[in-house]
Amino acid sequence: MQEGFLDRQRPIIMIGPMAAGKSYIGSHLARFYGYKFIDADTYFVEKFGPIPDFFREHGEAAFRRAETEVIREVLESPAFRNCIFSLGGGAPMTDSVAEMLRGETVIYVQVDAETVRPRIEGNKTRPLLQPNPVQRWKEIMNDRRSRYEELASYVLDARGNPGISQMTAEIQQFILSRKTRSSK
Repeated sequence: MQEGFLDRQRPIIMIGPMAAGKSYIGSHLARFYGYKFIDADTYFVEKFGPIPDFFREHGEAAFRRAETEVIREVLESPAFRNCIFSLGGGAPMTDSVAEMLRGETVIYVQVDAETVRPRIEGNKTRPLLQPNPVQRWKEIMNDRRSRYEELASYVLDARGNPGISQMTAEIQQFILSRKTRSSK
């Protein structure tokens, strides 16, 4: 029997600022609980090549358009059902992406500057964080916080680096409770 489009399991979407641990948490959640894992940035690279090169050659507006299409493809394709889908930190700021995320199961990975400091201090691979990574991260986070909160179905408090088992179990419990509520 073929499953109907509305019956299929939708992707679980991870959002939050850069260096929040979305991919780390998402990949472990997938491994521990049997989901597929898709990282939007990795999928983008498979389709369009390295992000810094694409950004440099085509500009931010073209990058955001291509990123939106990658996200739309994952959300609309039956090939990506029952997956954990980690988005780049800026993706939800694009209005068309935010609109696609409304009504989906969206996990916001909430962190603070002290939690991400060791991950970003001295980092030269994130151009948006230069020249002062911690200060720039705080500024970007202040600009994005309300959008993350607005889109969240669930907020995972990852401040202070709780253990990966604890975080993934908490998300899985939320996912199962949401499925139980929607099946009644």
